[in-house]
Amino acid sequence: MAEKGHELLKYIAERVMDRVQMPREQRRQEKIQLRSKKQPWQYQWFGMLPFSLSMWIKEKKRFISRKKNASK
Repeated sequence: MAEKGHELLKYIAERVMDRVQMPREQRRQEKIQLRSKKQPWQYQWFGMLPFSLSMWIKEKKRFISRKKNASK
């Protein structure tokens, strides 16, 4: 167990030192790239349900607007 703890501590120390030595602008660019890859929280928490619900609502709105336009 102590060996694993030592390896973990070594890994964390390496990651921290890499991060500290990295220029600030490069850290910002990495952060922006990670945010662009990340899914919105709705999809991450609830899967495809928000997407399917939004599609259903849009289709419902289109149907209602077509119905109103057809009656005029």
